Amino acid sequence: MTLLAPDAKPRWRSFLEDVVSDEVQRIVSGQTNHLELKFHQIQAFDPDFADILLLQPDHILRGGIECPENLLHGNGLPATKRSIHPSQ
Repeated sequence: MTLLAPDAKPRWRSFLEDVVSDEVQRIVSGQTNHLELKFHQIQAFDPDFADILLLQPDHILRGGIECPENLLHGNGLPATKRSIHPSQ
């Protein structure tokens, strides 16, 4: 399956809303200021998306950074500097 550029953000949004919504809610409520994702979570959610993440990590991760920022801004939270820290 070929994942086109515009498809990354909606998939990240679906992943954040469907798989890690509790963690996102902790950010929104101010309980934490970071979100740690495990690759196996992405793989279980959408194997094709996980495969393209391995093939085009810069492009897909860029969409992954923008999506939570958009979700958080939608909840009235200020922008902060964010970075990606891969985890095992």
